[in-house]
Amino acid sequence: MCGFGEKDRRPIDPPPVVEIIAGTEPLTPSAVQSLVLQCTLWNEDGTQHRNIIRTEVGPAPGLGTAEELPVQREEKHARVMMGNVFANALHLEDEHKQLGYFCIFSDLSIRVEGIYRLRFDLLRLSIPPQPVAGANQIIAVALSDRFQVFPAKRFKGMTPSSPLTVALARQGVKLHIRRVKTEQGAEQGGEQGEQEAEEES
Repeated sequence: MCGFGEKDRRPIDPPPVVEIIAGTEPLTPSAVQSLVLQCTLWNEDGTQHRNIIRTEVGPAPGLGTAEELPVQREEKHARVMMGNVFANALHLEDEHKQLGYFCIFSDLSIRVEGIYRLRFDLLRLSIPPQPVAGANQIIAVALSDRFQVFPAKRFKGMTPSSPLTVALARQGVKLHIRRVKTEQGAEQGGEQGEQEAEEES
């Protein structure tokens, strides 16, 4: 759900999670320490950056004469996507109990309605005192599927948390989890249905 006010802000749900998979080089703990994942906002085709909105502002009409108050338009810029756009890899289990390195973006929100994609750039950084070969460059890129951001009046409500989100939260990752109550009163996480969802931190 979009909006420029704090009350309208809702994080992207389910939270974006990217698993780093080893290529030609093994993923050792020391190698993972030099990696950071950056998330940016793009249009639905993944061809244009959408993280900045440009607006023009000027004096309100009817305030003084043209001589007293010249009408000068001013261009201002505002971020469309809010939150922490960088993430380090955490060694965690997925919903199938398989260990992996996961980058989690738990507090991203988008202020303007529309259809978007997220782009993830994996960076290898140089960590003193030992420089890393090929450091400070993008070594991998991935695009998310398309997703839609709704205005508050058209927002249909949050869905139950995904099994992966529930699994990560159980390991201490700070995520908002919504469980559904069945007719028998038992709780299920990540299941689809018409049951009422309860949110817990």
